[in-house]
Formats: sequence, C-alpha cells, structure tokens
Amino acid sequence: MIRIGNFTACIGACCLVVVAFAGSMANADIETGPASVEQTRTLVMELFQELQRDVLAGHTGLRDQFYDGGVRLNEVRGMARVAAWLRPRLAPMDIHDVVEHQLEERNRCDLTATRMVNGAPRMLVIEGKGQWHRDLFGAAATQLADRYAMHPDADEQGIYLVLWYGPGEVVAGSSRHGFQSAEDLRAAIKTEFPDDLRGRIDVYVLDVSPASDIPA
Repeated sequence: MIRIGNFTACIGACCLVVVAFAGSMANADIETGPASVEQTRTLVMELFQELQRDVLAGHTGLRDQFYDGGVRLNEVRGMARVAAWLRPRLAPMDIHDVVEHQLEERNRCDLTATRMVNGAPRMLVIEGKGQWHRDLFGAAATQLADRYAMHPDADEQGIYLVLWYGPGEVVAGSSRHGFQSAEDLRAAIKTEFPDDLRGRIDVYVLDVSPASDIPA
C-alpha cells in the first residue's frame, strides 16, 4: 500500500491543496508514497482520470451526484463531491481532507491535501471552478499560481480543476462559446496559460455533463 501523509481538503473558493512532505517521486517507493509536491500532483491527476472513467461508466450513479433534482451543483458543492470521491482513495495513504482550508493572508483554498514526509510538509493546491465562472481563463494564474501555489509548502505547483456540465451551459459567463467537449475547454485554458505556469500547473476538466450530451 502506498502511504501519503496528511491530506487537507478545503472547499470554499474552490481550490484544492495537496501537501506532500519529503523528497522526489523518483526516490519514492510503494511504502512511502509521493515524496514531493510534483509526485503528489502526478498521483492526483491519475486519480482524476480514474474519477472521469467512473463518471463516464455510470458507476454507482456518480454523475448524478453532481446534480440536485436535475439542476447542476454550484462550484462549492461540486468540489465537495470531488473531495468525497477522493477521500477513501487518499485515506489509506494517510492523506486526510479538510474543507475550506484557511491559508496565510486570508487566502482560503477550497480543498487541500497535506502529506507529512520526514516531518516536513509539501502541499499540492487545487483550485476548482465551474465552466461558467467569469474568470475561468485567468484564475489559474491570478488565483491558483499567484496566491495558493505561493504558499511556502506548495513549491509553486498546483492543479486547476474545472467542472464541465456540457455545451448547453455558459462558459466564462458567455452562452455563445462554441465549446463542445471537456477536451475543447481544457485545450483553450492551456492556450491562455502564461509560459511560467507550464510544467508546474496542470489542468483537468472533469466531464460531468448529462449522458445525453456525450457522443455515442
């Protein structure tokens, strides 16, 4: 079993922080788990891929959990669903979640995950947004990179997680957006990335759109 220290999940401004305490993934083994923020970032991105597969496969009505009476959840509740799915997969690795994590200087991260390695914390932060958010294309830089990832334990890294509810939902405040899939949106967000974010901030667009919106 892989062990990952203390996971702190925080949901408020819709940001996720994963903290790993130790060295680098190249030196990590299956017993100690991720030994750096970069390794933890890789692990969480893999978990998001697993979550996506579960959503698309219709496992345990997972897609329906992102709706309430047929209406899509807001960012806070949507990120709470993500945290609930991650929790049992991170707990065996000693990663514990905390909702609405208060960071320094009144910065509040929606979801944080913290792992202690050799007594030193390394924190991966994850910022969550719904596709409708007006600052969808800028928040990865202005909010995640410039505020949360600058925490001394975050190693200037993070994940920008976007919830995709389908082409019928507005994107960045506009109903005339032309995006047809989660992948289309991910590519557009990546295109807007400043050069200094590349290699340290990942983007994952989670497709929770109605099954009828997904091509056969």
